[in-house]
Amino acid sequence: MPPRFGGYAAGSGYGAYGRRRGQDATVLSVALMLAQQAAALERKPPVTLLLAAAQVFFYLRPEGFEWVPSMRAGCLIPAKLFGGWRAPEWGRFFWAPWLHADEMHLFYNMSSLLWKGSQLEPRLGSVGFLRLVLELAVTSNALYCAGALLLAHHAPLLGFPLMRTCAVGFSGVLFGLKVVLSHNSPGWSEVLGVRLPTKYVCWAELLYLQLLVPNASFMGHLCGILAGLLYVAVTSRLPFLPGGSGAGRDGSGRGRGGGAAQAGRGSGMGSLLGRLLGIGGRRRPRTYGHGTWGGGNAGSAGAGGRPGFAAAPRGSGQRW
Repeated sequence: MPPRFGGYAAGSGYGAYGRRRGQDATVLSVALMLAQQAAALERKPPVTLLLAAAQVFFYLRPEGFEWVPSMRAGCLIPAKLFGGWRAPEWGRFFWAPWLHADEMHLFYNMSSLLWKGSQLEPRLGSVGFLRLVLELAVTSNALYCAGALLLAHHAPLLGFPLMRTCAVGFSGVLFGLKVVLSHNSPGWSEVLGVRLPTKYVCWAELLYLQLLVPNASFMGHLCGILAGLLYVAVTSRLPFLPGGSGAGRDGSGRGRGGGAAQAGRGSGMGSLLGRLLGIGGRRRPRTYGHGTWGGGNAGSAGAGGRPGFAAAPRGSGQRW
């Protein structure tokens, strides 16, 4: 099976949308398990829950969701964007991160999203977190296509198969969220018995995931990490965006590490869209920081006490 973002082939024994006929009961079981995980969260981050629910519906495609493309029609295939012999299918670029190959693919990705979102959304704010997810989805796909084109020109044996690979899944975004979640942590974590700085865990997961799931998209996951690094190094420092270095500075000019967002009150979809696009009337500044996330608990999960913001409990990391 060819590689992809989420680790599954586009088809090969599956129905039109990546699941076998008669497996609706399994899908509903997965949805119920995700609902139980969401109910168990101490905080209920609305955007995280909305994104997870939307992707479950995109997979189920119940009545009224016929406009959602099938996995075959929505997966990212760079050759169909830059092939040159037909009109580019740009819909694939935007749909690929939100579609999944089968129930386990969906479950593990959404389980990871619920955990990461419950950590990040309260700190970035719902609007800031939504912008982060959308940025990572677009940036990781753009890097994926650019990498496929470069390899096709300079290393055809690698690039040509990548240009024709059907890539699908939310894992690229999840790897980016992992980078944002842990990039500034001074703590240590353990991966397969090996202790290493928490901020480097995403690189270890990139490698061992490829060993555990050989058909996972190494390129897609790598691009997710690079998209997260771009956010950390560039976007998060732009003063005119929520979460940027211009917002949340105290009087001394130093960022307030781990500060929660102090958002101005808005109302209605117009306010949400205005804040999402960075336009609109006056609003109270948000307080963000680039210091250590997780406070004094930001060590490894085995350091005693509750794991901090930057160090995930064992087994709760990115798995797909």
